[in-house]
Parts: sequence; structure tokens; C-alpha cells
Amino acid sequence: MGQGELFDSLPYPKPKEGEKVYTCRLCKVDLPESFFYVRKDRSNYRVKSCNDCAKKEAKVLKDMHETAPPRTTYCECCGKDKKPEELYLDHCHETLVFRGWLCNGCNLGLGSLGDSVGSIETALDYLRRTK
Repeated sequence: MGQGELFDSLPYPKPKEGEKVYTCRLCKVDLPESFFYVRKDRSNYRVKSCNDCAKKEAKVLKDMHETAPPRTTYCECCGKDKKPEELYLDHCHETLVFRGWLCNGCNLGLGSLGDSVGSIETALDYLRRTK
């Protein structure tokens, strides 16, 4: 089951006239600003998923952490040795399937490239063209 299917059953309030609206990245519904959490570690940064979806996603991720294989002692992307506590759970955002344990740099890098094989191949093409 993908994330979109997981969130299909949520009730959706209509935004009031003139109210700032965001689109939830999971349920794809336009909702009032008040339906999005402000992250505690960044001032004024609103989480991209609505409160209801964020709660459901947190449960899915908690369950994934509990059922994932034990942490490795290296990043499964770059192969560098790491302490297990320095590794992050990587998962497919479409299928919610565990992929591996990654260092912070690889986790951020893949995320910055949209977790997409196509965008990573485009980045590789760029690096090969410009070396």
C-alpha cells in the first residue's frame, strides 16, 4: 500500500476565503495553514504533510523502525564505516518499503535529488559531462 492510499480516508475541511492554503504532499488536498505543524527545530517552517497525514506517517515510520533489520556498521549507499547510531532509516516514500541504513550525507543527498533514479542519473550525466 502506497502513502497516497494510506491517507485516502481523511476528512477534508474547506479553507475559508482569504486563508493561506497549503497542499499536503501525501493526501494532495488543499488545506488551511492551521492544518500543518510548524517544525520545532526551524522557525516558521511548516511540515509539508497535514497534521492528520503526519500522525499516520509517524506511526508507519515507527512500525518500520521496529521491523527493520538491525543497523549496519556502514552506510549502505557509500560504504563508509559508521557507528550504528550515525545511520538513518531509508525507505521508499511511494511503497513505504525499507531500503537500508544510510549516513546523513547520503540520506540528504538522495532526498535532495528527489529519491528518484532518473534525477540521480541526470546528476551523474552532468558530473561526467563536466569533469
